[in-house]
Amino acid sequence: MNRALDFCQKSVKIDSYYAEVFELIGLINVRLNQVDNARKNFARAFMINPNLVEPINDLTRLNIQAGQPGETLKVLEVALNKYDDNLVLLEQVARRYIDMGRYQAAQDIGSKMLVIDPKAAQGYVIRGLAELRLKKLVQANEDLQQALMIDPKNISSYSALGEYYLATGDHARAREAYLQVLQLDPNNSVAKAMLGRLGK
Repeated sequence: MNRALDFCQKSVKIDSYYAEVFELIGLINVRLNQVDNARKNFARAFMINPNLVEPINDLTRLNIQAGQPGETLKVLEVALNKYDDNLVLLEQVARRYIDMGRYQAAQDIGSKMLVIDPKAAQGYVIRGLAELRLKKLVQANEDLQQALMIDPKNISSYSALGEYYLATGDHARAREAYLQVLQLDPNNSVAKAMLGRLGK
């Protein structure tokens, strides 16, 4: 493992903008129980290329384990100053806002995503999820349906619609939405759990 770490560190000396190598170094750091170094390398990988979601997901896991889930948001917000029109990054920030109960901020980001790209299905999903949490059920349904019109195979849309239908008491349609998630992603643990609660 140390040999692999040495090799990767030599690689980044040759090309210090190779995000995937920093991600790999972070994973090796985790295996070697070098948590602080892992955090730094995951953050660096993400700052180099915010289209890579693995580093920020790995960083989030480490921060949750350390009881510091808000630390990931700090990295995302710093990245946002550099890449303020990156849809992947905006979605990541919005999802963290939703997790933290900052629904209005998430809704605003969803709207911003749609200004950047009016056909961004994920922008409608993010805005719809935020509206759902804000109890704006009509707007939430409209946005989630629009996301599916743009991308009929959008797993996030079906998952969010399942949540919407549960919120409105329509368990049959919620079940259909989660079954659709499993058709597209048979290993989706959220859909399996929700179907278990709904009694399949």
